[in-house]
Amino acid sequence: MTTPLSMYTKEEQRAVFRFLRKMGVRSTVQDTAIRTKRGTLLLKKLLLLHDDAHPHTAAHTVETINQLGLEVLEHPAYSPDLVPSDYHISGSLKDGLRGIRQFKHIFIKFG
Repeated sequence: MTTPLSMYTKEEQRAVFRFLRKMGVRSTVQDTAIRTKRGTLLLKKLLLLHDDAHPHTAAHTVETINQLGLEVLEHPAYSPDLVPSDYHISGSLKDGLRGIRQFKHIFIKFG
């Protein structure tokens, strides 16, 4: 019994085809269909963008990245569109509202 490829995501399908190619299995019909549908997507170079999280700085991970020949993109520690003020907006406003709950547009003051 076979399983239709449409059940799998595009990335899963690509992984299967890459594996089969590495194992020496080639299908000109599949190759032609993939190239027609995906264009040069399979030929693009893979770039890896990650932060300095511990798994990404582990010696084994860094070694594997280097062995695979992946290009690691550097980026700033903080995203320019997320500034600390985004997390602390209206601190004094929150202090004034402490203990007040809104329930069906009726404000109730506790304690």
